[in-house]
Amino acid sequence: MTKKEIVERYLKHIGFVRTQGDTFEPVVPIFVLDLMYQLHNKNIAGVNFRFKAKYHHDNWMEAYTKFNNRFFNAFNIDEQDEVGDMMEEFEQYMAYDLDIALYAVMAVFTDLPVEDARVVSSISLCNTLAHAAQAYWGNVYRHIKVDPMTGKYVPGEPRVNNDIKAITYHSIRLLNVYYRQIGGKNTQALATDNIIATTENLIRKTYKWLKSNS
Repeated sequence: MTKKEIVERYLKHIGFVRTQGDTFEPVVPIFVLDLMYQLHNKNIAGVNFRFKAKYHHDNWMEAYTKFNNRFFNAFNIDEQDEVGDMMEEFEQYMAYDLDIALYAVMAVFTDLPVEDARVVSSISLCNTLAHAAQAYWGNVYRHIKVDPMTGKYVPGEPRVNNDIKAITYHSIRLLNVYYRQIGGKNTQALATDNIIATTENLIRKTYKWLKSNS
């Protein structure tokens, strides 16, 4: 199926229609969160979280599953395979830049053993990707308002996707709780120039790929 068919099928499934444009942007959040999920599976899924950390991890995954299923339920089995192949292509394209961003975050957690630093840094980067997905969502899916000058319907305020909101909330709470559980003591903010630069590059490359594949 074509990229346009993917977008149109998904929009119809969730009860939206295009008001302008003809790009791949309406499914950008799904692809960004797939990247998040693959990072989670690689570096986080095997951790035996306990107590509050387990609560936040389970709720994070529950919110992601709801969000992802809503997308894939728009397609039959064969079409799901085609979309999956496209996602895999995107993951391969982003792999190097994702690693660079991860190493930049890991450099903050010098108080932890390498494997622990990899886990908390992966959670942090997953949260960054969730924030990006919410921003992409709000850029495309907007409330409709009436222009007082023309009387026409025009895009209004960005919509908030509640599943992505839950993903963002529970992933940052997991980061805070788990970091304390494993004895983390570094209070340095995750906003060093290197982290900001690598994260911005990651988001730019994400958007470039998805725009070029519209």
